[in-house]
Amino acid sequence: MDGGDGRSKTYWILTTPRSGSNFIAGEIRRRLGGLPLSGEFFNADIVRVQAGFAADRHAPVRSYLDYLRSHYGIGGILGVKMIWRQVEECCRYPDFLPALAGGGIVFLRRRNVVRQGISHFIAARTKSWTSAKQPTLVHPADLDYDRDAIAYSVDRMELHNALLQRFLLVHAFDHLPVWYEDFVADPDGESERILAHLGLERSAGPLSDIELFRVQATDRNDEFYERFLEDERRALRGDGSYRGPPLFPEEPRGDTPAHAAP
Repeated sequence: MDGGDGRSKTYWILTTPRSGSNFIAGEIRRRLGGLPLSGEFFNADIVRVQAGFAADRHAPVRSYLDYLRSHYGIGGILGVKMIWRQVEECCRYPDFLPALAGGGIVFLRRRNVVRQGISHFIAARTKSWTSAKQPTLVHPADLDYDRDAIAYSVDRMELHNALLQRFLLVHAFDHLPVWYEDFVADPDGESERILAHLGLERSAGPLSDIELFRVQATDRNDEFYERFLEDERRALRGDGSYRGPPLFPEEPRGDTPAHAAP
């Protein structure tokens, strides 16, 4: 951890879209007395609106983090959420990896990437990425099912999770794996585990009553989930559609018994 005072100055949540990171950030924030947990500060749209920031060309990431701490950090503490494409972009800068290594890292994933992909598909079509922002294009109930688009989102979640995992492995970064489903099942226990890993102490008072992000899934998510699973099952059934070389020969070869080993 950076800072040298027993409390981390910058910590990181590496994740993929629609992982429940806003909900989890809110729960952690409640236990820190309202202290903000993380923001997606390396989103290009957010970087562009930091009008007072001028990067140090020798240490652009470090200077940006210093700027963020002074403007958004509380008690000198700053949380940063990053998805894979932002990590990949920041690896261009030589001071990024040392900055990442100097803070606590949480690697947040969802076990059910199909539901995650469907959530991403719906959010992208409605432009409603959090419960604080209402749909601007179409309501989820009016969305049409699109198997190919959902499959693309699922594939993307699987790939980016794998790339983040490999990134952490290659650089030997100490990190805490967190599963969204485990957090939902036990928010108190998982929150305490995250705070302990980050070296942060829970506020002595009651949980802050800040407004939390709400779950956005609707019956439409469940409908698309069941339809997608059925489409996947149908695609993998033995319906005679496979046109590659057969695993089993259709005609016996000579006098070799059918049960004999090759």
